[in-house]
This record gives sequence, structure tokens and C-alpha cells, in this order.
Amino acid sequence: MTHQSYEALLLVVLFDCDIVSMFAKIDKIDLLVNLFVGRTLCIPSAVELELRQAQAAGFDYLSMAKNKGIIPKGLETEEQAKLKRALLRDGTIHNGEAEGIVLAKFTAGFFVTNDGIAQQKCREVGASYLTLQDILRALHTRGILRKKEVEKLIEEIETKDNTRIFRKDEILRSHTNFDPEKECTPRKTNFS
Repeated sequence: MTHQSYEALLLVVLFDCDIVSMFAKIDKIDLLVNLFVGRTLCIPSAVELELRQAQAAGFDYLSMAKNKGIIPKGLETEEQAKLKRALLRDGTIHNGEAEGIVLAKFTAGFFVTNDGIAQQKCREVGASYLTLQDILRALHTRGILRKKEVEKLIEEIETKDNTRIFRKDEILRSHTNFDPEKECTPRKTNFS
């Protein structure tokens, strides 16, 4: 892949189930929408199925995502299905993660995931991705949230999602030139 203008290339943003549910639990999906203005925001079809299962259990994260304009996107070719099967072969990632990786690779978009193994698979196949830390940092550096608001957001995610966010000091450090879309390249791991 050549490095053309990122305005032309990174039009599709695909979210893993964990990212969507994390931001839905704190009623902040709008932050993702505001961060990626002008992009097509998607969940892989397999993530939609995962969110439907959560919906059946009483957690309506799917409607929250769809109401903010995040749409399902499925695989379109046999080549994509073949890569998905290859990614799933060792059993280390789920269907939604595999589809997100495949779609990121084939749409020249990127996959937003908090899963370290999924990130490794992205590197292996040359799919671009962003981490939760990248998203949190970009919310600050793009002026969507002030530093104190990001600190509060981190605390809220950790409490309501029962998760631990690492490298907080790195997230909150001033990165005036940090732009996740320009920094995100195929095989890019994170923005350290």
C-alpha cells in the first residue's frame, strides 16, 4: 500500500465490540463520532451479532451505537472470508475482531481495538489500527476534551467497564502534533 493522502485513505473506522460497549456503558459514543467527523463509522457484522447477544441480555449497546450513526459492515469477497478464516484458525481472537481486521485491511481504514492479540494480528496482516490509549489521547489533543475531562473519562471507563487503563501518564502527556489518522499506518502498533 502506498501512503497517499490520509484524507482519502482512512475513510472507514471499524470498532471492536469492547470499544463500542465501553463507550456505550458511560453514554459517550458521541465522543467517538466527534473524533472521527467525516468518516464512515462501522462495526463488523460479527460485532453486531455480539452486540445483539448483549441486547438480549438487557444491554442495548447496539441501538446506542446505531443511533449515533455507527453502521454494520460485512465481508464482501471470498478473499476477505479466506483471510478471516486464517485469522480465526489459532483460536486467539473472536469473529468480530477477525472481521474488523479484515475490513480494515481491505477498506484502507482502521480497526479500533483494545485487545492486544487483535493488535498483533493487525500487524501480521498489515491492517491499520488504533488502541484505546490512542483514542483517549486524541480526544485531548484534538481539543474535544480538556486534560481534566480525559482524566474523568478514564476514571469513568475504569469504574463502569471494570477495566484498567494502562499508560495514563502517556495518554495525558501533551502531544500537540498527535493526529491518530496521520500516525496510523499499516503495521503501526501504537503512538509511543
